Amino acid sequence: MPDANKLVSECVSIFSCSKDSELSTFLAENAIMYEKMGRSRTYFIIDEEAVLLFCMLGYFSISIHAIKLLDSLTLH
Repeated sequence: MPDANKLVSECVSIFSCSKDSELSTFLAENAIMYEKMGRSRTYFIIDEEAVLLFCMLGYFSISIHAIKLLDSLTLH
């Protein structure tokens, strides 16, 4: 099984989104740092059936953040 850090680095370095460059920038510049800081968790979507080539289809990140509601917005 390949080294997990090497696989993550490969995913980050090859990913490119032509429709929204901010997605590529976030992945390259922030996703790993946020993961290490406990601010978010990033998941890669890969094509397991791709032959000979590693194929990353996309990714999503979930932010780990508490939401505080104003008292005026809560039900009493």
